[in-house]
Amino acid sequence: MPAVDPTIAAWQSERREIGMLEFAPTESASERFPYWQLPDVSTFLGMLESDALCLLADGTLCVYDHEVADRLLCAAAPDQSSLVSALCEMDSLFDRCGDDDELADDESANTQMRENCTKLIGGADYSAFVQLFFWA
Repeated sequence: MPAVDPTIAAWQSERREIGMLEFAPTESASERFPYWQLPDVSTFLGMLESDALCLLADGTLCVYDHEVADRLLCAAAPDQSSLVSALCEMDSLFDRCGDDDELADDESANTQMRENCTKLIGGADYSAFVQLFFWA
């Protein structure tokens, strides 16, 4: 299994929240994701609402659906550095939106940030994951 990126490991230890994603320690997987046992080829990183964000043995990241064992909800990122880059952008926007109601309601800014984060995370293959963080 690949090692967890140092930034993600720090986010796990501080239980960092970015949008509706909450990072959590890997060893808390069964407590945080009690629905079914995650595959041995995955490392639990956190929760996206009720679903599990995991690092896979090949270095990619995915979200496992809580409703059906072993079902992938979506591919999250091709690698950890892409995930970190996109999540840092999202987090910056979410912070600014908290201080600026106009920005929070700006559909154009929302669309532009969604497109930018999709590029940062690795392109169209990961757009479903990025879309989970933004209103349509």
